[in-house]
Amino acid sequence: MRKWADNSVRQKIVQTLKHSKTILTALTTCFAACTSIFDNGTNTLLKEKDNPRISDKAIVFIHGGNATTDNSIHILLTGYEHDLNDKDRGNIFVADSDHGKIVIDSSTIDLSWQSDDSLTITYDKKLRVFE
Repeated sequence: MRKWADNSVRQKIVQTLKHSKTILTALTTCFAACTSIFDNGTNTLLKEKDNPRISDKAIVFIHGGNATTDNSIHILLTGYEHDLNDKDRGNIFVADSDHGKIVIDSSTIDLSWQSDDSLTITYDKKLRVFE
């Protein structure tokens, strides 16, 4: 069995291993935190409006942002039976607060069905509209 010629070499190896463990723990923690701040966000229902025939509905919801994107307001036109889920995105209207120029809430958008297939959308002009 080989003996250590210098006890300081052994101590340096132990310190290096401890330091490596600390770095690995820090990287793991950072990775776990980054996956949550860059996630896809959740949807929060604001209001639903059924068409007169009650065959379709328009759903207004907020899609939560993350570290790099703002919250956005969406309108999804869908069948009457559809329930909002976190994978849904707006298919007829998408807007955001334009870097905080307006607070997005249920009063930001109003919906009114004119007929079974005609929907009027009224919204605050401060919104930055994408679709």
